[in-house]
Amino acid sequence: MKKTILGIALVLMTLGCTGTTDTGDGAQPTQTILSLALEESSIAAGFSTTATATITNNWAKDMPVGDDAGTLFLLPDRTDITFDPTEQSITNIITNTGQTFYTTIDTASNTFPNTYEIYGRFCFHYETEAQQNVIIHTGESEIIPTNSYTTGPLGVSFGGTPEINTLTQSRMTVLATINNIGNGITYDGEYGTGQSNRLNKITIVVPNDYVEVDSINNFGPGTVTDEGVTKTFVWDSNIRMVSDRLQISIPMNSKADPPGETERPIRMTIEYDYCVDSNRVSLAITRQ
Repeated sequence: MKKTILGIALVLMTLGCTGTTDTGDGAQPTQTILSLALEESSIAAGFSTTATATITNNWAKDMPVGDDAGTLFLLPDRTDITFDPTEQSITNIITNTGQTFYTTIDTASNTFPNTYEIYGRFCFHYETEAQQNVIIHTGESEIIPTNSYTTGPLGVSFGGTPEINTLTQSRMTVLATINNIGNGITYDGEYGTGQSNRLNKITIVVPNDYVEVDSINNFGPGTVTDEGVTKTFVWDSNIRMVSDRLQISIPMNSKADPPGETERPIRMTIEYDYCVDSNRVSLAITRQ
């Protein structure tokens, strides 16, 4: 698994000047929330203050874990404003908990007196899992097909027709829609090196006993593995979201009549890197 960057990027800019456009403000209660506070909102040039960043994980999974451990850091790289420590290793934020990190902001005696806007950025690797059950029968269906997904930056909704009568129908199509609901940006790799609005990998496992899927061509053929009762489709490049949305059409053909009403799952795993921004705070630098 590739190493990802977990970061807090504190960008300083004079008020009134053009800054970054991806603010990331307006986090919702179910999201991972990055908050930022300063010990002092005004200091004289040559003095210091402390930045406090708190990451709250309200999503379904711990993060980041294993090889996805990353780094907490401050930007930009200036000679008159420095940070101590410059980097902090982040290993694990357990779901429904938070962690707080501290960094000293040091200013040089020649730092230009002005008010600077500061915000945090948190980048991490995450996997969203989703499932849609489909009903296969030869008469009338009594089972209600259900679906679910693990809460995270990306949400998944299902539509189409998750039910087929193999005696009278030859085909059904399930639609899966991936939506960016985290008020952040997806990347296919580390922030700053990967491409934005891209996903790292999508894996879809479909039933292959009473129905079959020949191809899913939303973003290229990918790789296909036939395991007998299931078939696995994998894509790991050129997966692009448009306007924070990606829809996948899964056409399923009738293959054999089941012995009775049968329920089978379609399972999806979406792997991606994600960045969210904090609230903005102001730091006034005054003359000594």
